Amino acid sequence: MGGGQGAVVQVPGGHGGSLGDREGRVGADEGRAAGRQLGGALGLAVIATVVSDATARSAAAGHAQPDALTAGFHAGFAVSAGLLVAGVLAAVTLLREEGRGERVNLLELQAGS
Repeated sequence: MGGGQGAVVQVPGGHGGSLGDREGRVGADEGRAAGRQLGGALGLAVIATVVSDATARSAAAGHAQPDALTAGFHAGFAVSAGLLVAGVLAAVTLLREEGRGERVNLLELQAGS
């Protein structure tokens, strides 16, 4: 599996939060886990659609089946690499250093607004 494909499609497990945290709150990480699952499924669907479309176009152009499949997978890996670059750029530009590592009480934060 190519580097871009693995970074975009693989969905790391985040089920530890469903067991509860030190303060006994169960399901603390379920929202993030569901988001990862949905994001992985959506990314895989987009890449599979690109592969299928490029393969069909190449076959319709008269290329042999192995060549059409190669063209389809090439397009899929290119899209995967593009998504990887977009994700890295978004992380570099949007993530902040300030406030990292600080504990936040969401209840107090919500009550204050």
